[in-house]
Amino acid sequence: VDPYTFGAVPAILTGNPPEMGSRVLSAACLRDYFRLFTFGTEARERADLVRLSLLKARREVHFKGDGRAVAVVGDSIHDVTCAKPLGALAVAVATGVHSQEELRAAGADYVFQSCEPYQEICDVLTGEPE
Repeated sequence: VDPYTFGAVPAILTGNPPEMGSRVLSAACLRDYFRLFTFGTEARERADLVRLSLLKARREVHFKGDGRAVAVVGDSIHDVTCAKPLGALAVAVATGVHSQEELRAAGADYVFQSCEPYQEICDVLTGEPE
């Protein structure tokens, strides 16, 4: 049984083109943690990137979940709003240009000031928030 059938599929979805996204992931030493990548050049609308990521997960690692099994983590109101059409969980981190208030107003399910409460964020992503 493929471990991704019932577990999480670590995937990257970014509005950036592949060259920029790959450069950022490599610089942060994160590229090797992900098997699936969806870049901004693959669809016109960011919500379509979420759909495409879900299709890739189904095709490439036999993921069985639907949009409700997806969590979009980002620092932009665009990351929050792209999660909603599929019923995905929207987890926002106010490390970018948008404030916590703006991210909440956009509809984020959870908002964090930074990535520092790593365990809390992991708990949210695994469905175990306090």
